[in-house]
Formats: sequence, C-alpha cells, structure tokens
Amino acid sequence: MNNDSPVMTPADFARLLCSEELGGDLGRVGYKFVRDMLIGMQRTRSVNLTDIAKSLNENIRLHATHKRLSRNLDNPALAAALADRLLRLGARRVGSKTRLIVHLHSLNKRYARKVEYLPVSTDCIDPGFKVCEVLASDPDSEVFTPLVASVWSDKVPGFVNDAQEVTKLLRRVLHATDNQVFSSLTIKVSQASSSKVLWWTLV
Repeated sequence: MNNDSPVMTPADFARLLCSEELGGDLGRVGYKFVRDMLIGMQRTRSVNLTDIAKSLNENIRLHATHKRLSRNLDNPALAAALADRLLRLGARRVGSKTRLIVHLHSLNKRYARKVEYLPVSTDCIDPGFKVCEVLASDPDSEVFTPLVASVWSDKVPGFVNDAQEVTKLLRRVLHATDNQVFSSLTIKVSQASSSKVLWWTLV
C-alpha cells in the first residue's frame, strides 16, 4: 500500500473517478456532477447543497444549480456506480498486510419525519439509520483509505439483521481486493450506543 501518491485537484480526481479504467462511461452529466460536487465541497468545506451550489457561481439561477445537483444525488444508479469505482480505486492500495477497519455507528435523524425507510426507535427519541464504513490502513501508518460504506435500517426491504448487512459489505471488499487481506475472518463489532456486541464469520 503506497501512501506517497501525489495530491490531486478535485477536477483531476473527478476525471480519474469517472474514467473508463474504473468502469463504464458515466457520461458528461455524471462527470460534471462529480467534478462540481468535489470543487464545491473543497471551496466551502461543507456538504450543504445550497452552499455548494452558491460556490459554483454558474451563470444561471441558484435554484437551477441546486436542482441539478439534487437530482443527481437522488440517482441510485449513479450512486452505486460511484461507490463501486471508489472501492476499485481504494482496493489498489490494499496489500497482504493491510489492516481493514470496520466502523459501525448510528446516524440519528431526530427531527426527520418523511425520510424513506426511517426506523422508529423503541423509546421514540432518536430514530435513525445504521452506518458501516470500511477503511484500509497499513501497519504503523496514519493514512486511512475509505473503501466502501453502507447505510440501512430495519425498514429496508430484505433486511434480516445488522450482521448480515456488514457481512455483505465485507464480501464486496473481499471481491474487490482479490482476497488479499483474508480468506476467512471473525469480526467483533461493539456499538458504543448499546450493550450489544455483534459477532459473525466470513467463510
């Protein structure tokens, strides 16, 4: 895992991420969306869509820019394609000694009422989603490369349990890295927000 890669500009990274070496053609619209989001986030240090739209200074109404970005953010096919590309790109940095860090946490939406698949907690205080992130890092390195992430709730169609969701995510990592890190694995994930400890095995 080489940590000496040159720093890329948002536009350069957008070109790499949307290149055919990482997947099928995303088209001009897909590339423009990725480039504009990266440039906007760098300029504003924010993920607020209105702030990002303002920072682009397009010669059209702000509402039109905001609507374009929002429409692309709500495109499941584009989101899946970008996630696969980021995983393929990150997998290049994974070697036989690379550590995989699995981070499982909650994304609470206390004031949300109309979010799709929004769960309701048993105490009706903090309804939210589960988030699992997988990062890669070499021993003694302070560089962490995000590989893949997933968000779900118990209201998502086909949901069985949290362990299955994390296992599916790790199988994607195994496939993308050609099983360089492990062929079988037992994982323990402790959730700080509860007393539950989850165990599962990949074989």
